[in-house]
Amino acid sequence: MNSEAIEVLDRKYTIRILLFLLEKGETTVSSLTCIVSNYHVLRDTLDDMERVGLVSLTKEYTPRRRFGISLTPLGREVAGMLLDIGERMSKPGK
Repeated sequence: MNSEAIEVLDRKYTIRILLFLLEKGETTVSSLTCIVSNYHVLRDTLDDMERVGLVSLTKEYTPRRRFGISLTPLGREVAGMLLDIGERMSKPGK
């Protein structure tokens, strides 16, 4: 993994967004405001996650512009690994 990808994973909200998307599936920017309340921080984080291949952003033009956000295969793999790490760490005696 390159250093840019590590920097993106190290950002404040990346892991929470990955796990949210793993649980919920495709979502919108507005549904992620429960994790990141500042729109500009959220958009910057999503743009960085898209650049390193963790999420896919799709624009839909209905009466309003809407962004669909989903995990890429790499994003699903990384989120699954993070979930597994969290489960292993929560087991007593490990």
